[in-house]
Amino acid sequence: MAAKDRFRELCQQGISPGPASEESIRSIETQLGIRFPRDYREFLQEFGACILDGLEIYGIIERDMDQQLWQNVGQVAQHFYEFDLNYKNRALIPITEDGTGCYSCINANKSRETEIVAIGPGVDSVISYEFFEFVLALKENKLFT
Repeated sequence: MAAKDRFRELCQQGISPGPASEESIRSIETQLGIRFPRDYREFLQEFGACILDGLEIYGIIERDMDQQLWQNVGQVAQHFYEFDLNYKNRALIPITEDGTGCYSCINANKSRETEIVAIGPGVDSVISYEFFEFVLALKENKLFT
């Protein structure tokens, strides 16, 4: 089964706020001054965001739901930038965090291609080139082994 199909099954077993509209996606892209890669945009359009048995993938929440449950990717990115005023690469968009301060970020400089970078204490490296495979590996604890 293809990674995208396995990812879709995993998200359907998790919790999702529902799809994000193209208008909402463009609004966040404009706010951040970036363009999301194709595969992350597909995720936003189908699920909006997702919580997978404790693993949250940040996204865009449109429905009037319990907002405290969800991390909006635009707000997380803004906090990420404000936290470190010397942060130089505003093209890194956090999409999840491991609980220890290590963020997995999409490199939005690669808008047509996906590049996911880990940033945190003692970590600053590219960890994946495919969003769906990245989430599957992270969920299966195979990413940093």
